[in-house]
Amino acid sequence: MQNKKIIIWDFDGVIVDSREMALELTQYQFENVTEDLHRDLFNGNIFVEIAKLQKKERTTEEFDTFVQTNYWPRKMNLIPVPGIREVLEALSNDFIMVINSSSAGKNILDYLEKNGFSHYFQKIYGKEIASKEEKFHLILKEFKVFPNDCLLITDTVGDVLEAKSLNISSVVVLWGYQLRRHFDFLEKEVIFAEQPVELVEIIRNYFKI
Repeated sequence: MQNKKIIIWDFDGVIVDSREMALELTQYQFENVTEDLHRDLFNGNIFVEIAKLQKKERTTEEFDTFVQTNYWPRKMNLIPVPGIREVLEALSNDFIMVINSSSAGKNILDYLEKNGFSHYFQKIYGKEIASKEEKFHLILKEFKVFPNDCLLITDTVGDVLEAKSLNISSVVVLWGYQLRRHFDFLEKEVIFAEQPVELVEIIRNYFKI
């Protein structure tokens, strides 16, 4: 396929509004996690930032049980971000779409299948590889594209910076985990979308389609 363009989607916050549940999960694991602190964790790689927090006295088994029997079953029942279905449908014929997320790949796939979204995406790059930067490298390699053939749709500074390290540009959605103020220093380097419907025109204009 000639001149293929790749849209790289974050999952949490962009496709599903899971921020409150993510806050709850972090508070289950760690001490003194406020909403503001939780939002700030996404200024960098979430796995690196979260490792700096003080853990509560819970065993790995307790945490895994909570995730599998409480967190993910409830997350599966969250509705997709209103309007995102129509956006994915509108873009699916013109672009290759993949997911680069810090959630588990199997759980993402289960959610996508439940909501009839799985056919929109050619591949899911989940938390099985912690570094999103490494996953960006894989996307470039596996789809045989250049950075200017890709566009990231995300809601966190950390993602923007990891994509930027490979010269991949970003669209920041303002309905996700972080607020507009988190991106002040990146104001001239990203495109902002306030509503899902805006993404179709933004992405088509970016690739001049």
